[in-house]
Amino acid sequence: MLNLRPHRRVMFLAIVLMSLMTAVVAAGTTGTFVIGNSFDEVIDSDVPRLDRLLHLDRDLFRGQRSLEIGLLTTDPDERQVDLAEYRRQVDRTASRWSSYLEVSADHADELIWQDEYSAARSDWLSSSQALAMLIADGARLDDAGVADHLSTVQNDFAIMRATVDDLEERVAEPLIETSSESFRQNSQLIMTVLLGMMFVGFLAGSSISVSTYRAARHQYVTATEREHERSDDADKNIFQADLNQALEMAQTEQEAVRTIRMVLEHEVENRAVEVLLADSSQAHLEQILETGWDDHKSSCPVQIPSDCPAIRRGTTHTFIDGSAYSACPSLRDREGDPFSAVCVPVSVAGRTVGVLHTTGPNLVAPDPTMVGVVERIADRTGDRIGVLRAFAKSQTQAATDPLTGLANRRSFENDVSEKLRENKSLAIAYGDLDHFKDLNDKYGHDAGDRALRLFSRVVRDSLRELDLAARWGGEEFVIMFGGSDAASARGALDRLRHNLVIATSSGTTPPFTVSFGVTDTNMGTDLEELINLADEALLNAKGSGRDRVVIAGQLEQIAPDIVQPAEDQAVV
Repeated sequence: MLNLRPHRRVMFLAIVLMSLMTAVVAAGTTGTFVIGNSFDEVIDSDVPRLDRLLHLDRDLFRGQRSLEIGLLTTDPDERQVDLAEYRRQVDRTASRWSSYLEVSADHADELIWQDEYSAARSDWLSSSQALAMLIADGARLDDAGVADHLSTVQNDFAIMRATVDDLEERVAEPLIETSSESFRQNSQLIMTVLLGMMFVGFLAGSSISVSTYRAARHQYVTATEREHERSDDADKNIFQADLNQALEMAQTEQEAVRTIRMVLEHEVENRAVEVLLADSSQAHLEQILETGWDDHKSSCPVQIPSDCPAIRRGTTHTFIDGSAYSACPSLRDREGDPFSAVCVPVSVAGRTVGVLHTTGPNLVAPDPTMVGVVERIADRTGDRIGVLRAFAKSQTQAATDPLTGLANRRSFENDVSEKLRENKSLAIAYGDLDHFKDLNDKYGHDAGDRALRLFSRVVRDSLRELDLAARWGGEEFVIMFGGSDAASARGALDRLRHNLVIATSSGTTPPFTVSFGVTDTNMGTDLEELINLADEALLNAKGSGRDRVVIAGQLEQIAPDIVQPAEDQAVV
């Protein structure tokens, strides 16, 4: 072609370009038809199937939660509201299930899980309706048998939700992935063909001079972009290092939150920002910080983590027009003028549990650099809070007896020794469960463990906030009464023994009693001395008949005033 005359060269190039244009139109038409069919499959069947299963899962959760809240509520009117919400969600789940069946893929595994769901739902409806009747009659969680009934409902509910999860993860989501992959492959093929044809046409219509010019310009632009990228990367690395150093110095979650607030105020200007994290139940979102314009309403009304698109999908969401139909409903439905928003998920220990939410003027696209900064802040926020929470949890576990939940011996010694060094007045009680070995031999070690846990619960319920109880070893316990003397402590321990009688009368454990020896800082100056005095008083209590409280230095010869339940009382 290089040896052709100019006019023949132009004619040849025109024929090539016309042929390419015809081929492009044909390929584009065919590709549009193929892609349209793949897209229709996703929209008409695959997405609605998953969407209905997700809504079913959410409504099941809300119904179960209404039951549990109703069980914990003491107000009769609020209980009726919770029961009404439970029944409403039951009806909604039935409707959701029927709607899902309309778009069922009828796979073999899917039909099996559908049968499992129907059976699990039947069990859950039976157990949950029975629990709802108990709630309507005023039952409480601490009533006999109610906790077991609730456990049955929760087990039935877990089986049912697990079946829905199987339908989501093993049927609905794989079908969407299959359809999406087909859509992607077809799109990629058509795009490759079209780009190839366009590239050939570009070569046919370009001259050597233009190609050389464009190559030189491309080289210049590429070099400039790389220089800018290196500069941006350097700035990002400096910011990342400063952010890491600031957060590493935060030793508590509260300090980390204060640091994050300062970083946001410095790095994100002219935009309102807030961070929402799920609470310990992972069922509600709580605002841990907010900063930004004083006259700008930025607070996000989302209360449930699963209702937030950014949390649910684990990706950053940008909404330029807060009033658009494609905007987040929680953003679109707020009062006042609309505004733009960027929502970045926050992950703690690999689990998305919160969102960093920032707002700005409506129809003003956020600066990509600002979005990158917010994403890095959100990422490091989740990492640091995860580390701090794990550390706090390990500290709590290290200071707690695993069976009873009370303080362990080491943490008790440290706490009380510190108070003694500060010359604070206190009383020490040394307690021992009466005939505990006989209880273990007769009813088994499981019954013994239940007795220890029951006694620990009675202790926690009977003490004040400034008191401290610990498991000293085996069936032995120590209690520190802050700001008290031995006489006052004895009165508190007698009330504790009375509460123990009431607790054991429920029949969940074999009946048992406890004996205590008591001393105070008027009798000793260090912990070891106080423990020894209380131990001697405990021996006196054991020797004088058990089931009583004896103050150090006093001889006890009076029969106990607490009546122990009958030995043949039923044991659960």
